[in-house]
Amino acid sequence: MNPFLKALTLIMTLLLAVYIGGCDPDDEEVEETPTVSFVSAEPAAGDIDANSPITLTFDDVPEDIEVDAGGAEVGEIVIDGKTVTINGPFLPGALSLTVTWADGVETLNYTVAASTLIAPPSMVVSISPASVASPGPGEALVFNMDITGGEDIAGYQLTLHFDATALRYVSSSNADYLPVGAFVIPPLVTEDQVTLAATALIGGSQGDGTLATVTFEVVDVKLSALTLSEVKLTNIDADFVPVATENAEVIE
Repeated sequence: MNPFLKALTLIMTLLLAVYIGGCDPDDEEVEETPTVSFVSAEPAAGDIDANSPITLTFDDVPEDIEVDAGGAEVGEIVIDGKTVTINGPFLPGALSLTVTWADGVETLNYTVAASTLIAPPSMVVSISPASVASPGPGEALVFNMDITGGEDIAGYQLTLHFDATALRYVSSSNADYLPVGAFVIPPLVTEDQVTLAATALIGGSQGDGTLATVTFEVVDVKLSALTLSEVKLTNIDADFVPVATENAEVIE
């Protein structure tokens, strides 16, 4: 063979071998993006208030989140890592939310309650006395759960938190604010809180009064706080009504 052709053949063979070796699919690494999946919604379904937020949880950070409420507007959508919060207000009636993201779609169905009765600004549930000096260890200390500015109030629920190193829960009772014959739910008591609830079977109450009374035993004479949470009032139509709260303290 001509020496020139022989050299050219050798060079082409080497180039072809390099090209084939570089195109070996076994040498290529394909980076795969993990799929983000929907985990849960809170609330998952059922009845919600017009301004209730809906919180979605994913197993990773979702991308390209979109929310369709059947053409209706929704409030702000907040993405915080793996959590997406859809805020109201939502229109009363059936609500179907279609949530889409880069890796999937999820449909959530709710019923939005109509606007509830707006309470006057003076409607307050408070702990009284608001401030009291602690008696000695073993002595009783009594607090009232008072209501101010009530209108057609037919039921209540509240949780009273206290410092278990200062006070020990002894007992509680429904007071005389609700109409006679109200049904009282047994208190739910833990080490540092008690939940009380009662509902009238017929009618509602007006104005000011005392919803319930709670008795403690002093464990230690010290500064401590009593606070209210999850306070809910219902009117004679079984609607929840807005209410403000006022807390109390025990001083040395």
